[in-house]
Amino acid sequence: MRQRQILISGDYWHAEFKAILSSFDALVTMIPTDKLDRLVSPDDQFELIVLAESRRDQIPRETVDLLRERFAGVPLVNLLGSWCEGETRSGDPVPGLIRVYWHQWRGQYDKFVKQLDSNQISDWHLPSTASVADRIQASSTISNLEPEIIGVSAWSQPQFEMLADSLKSLGYRSRWLERCTWDAEAIKLLSAICIDANSVTDDLVNRIEWLKSTFPDPVLILILNFPRMNEVHSAVELGVSEVLSKPFELADLLTAVMRACKNAAKENNSVIQ
Repeated sequence: MRQRQILISGDYWHAEFKAILSSFDALVTMIPTDKLDRLVSPDDQFELIVLAESRRDQIPRETVDLLRERFAGVPLVNLLGSWCEGETRSGDPVPGLIRVYWHQWRGQYDKFVKQLDSNQISDWHLPSTASVADRIQASSTISNLEPEIIGVSAWSQPQFEMLADSLKSLGYRSRWLERCTWDAEAIKLLSAICIDANSVTDDLVNRIEWLKSTFPDPVLILILNFPRMNEVHSAVELGVSEVLSKPFELADLLTAVMRACKNAAKENNSVIQ
């Protein structure tokens, strides 16, 4: 089977994109934007084209038009840095591009790969005229097959219910950790904990420490509003396995939970061996 090929252009050397570039399980071709017009080889068969932007207006519309003409049918994804947030409201983004922020990438790309392997087509293959609502409506999300219990840490009932409803639609059961009485046997049933927050604050640090001392085994998944890179690094240092951005798609939440549990199982197996 031919190995998957990905073309990346734009500001791909930016710090927010380094971890993404190192994680690709494919042949990656990196070409600066001003040299894309040299792509004339008929052997170039890309499954995905990624245009990285750390700031607004780094990708000319002429470049997008060129790529669409030469690679018709290949998804064009605009990988965005933190400084691009709010562009849809106050800027002039290139129309028709699939916009994915750097902190949303892992879940979105994992879903793309699974769909491509299963059907040879993905949500990213929808026409460039498809809106965000169209893509969400057409998206297929695989539910979890095991009825695991996921703990939810949240300060208010609406925050808990938002996560609980999302987890329920994915096949998980959930419990509000701040409002439940837990004994040793009940704690063992938890496989992961989703922590709802806005940003990394002293209060959140204290809450994570309480969760780790009360529930030492479940993996921690932190859900933030548009996290910054320093917040992601701080969360990892605190023992968080995955950081998910709000707003998220159900597939993002599912892959974050499954990936965190899978990595934890690998670590436990290596310790046992």
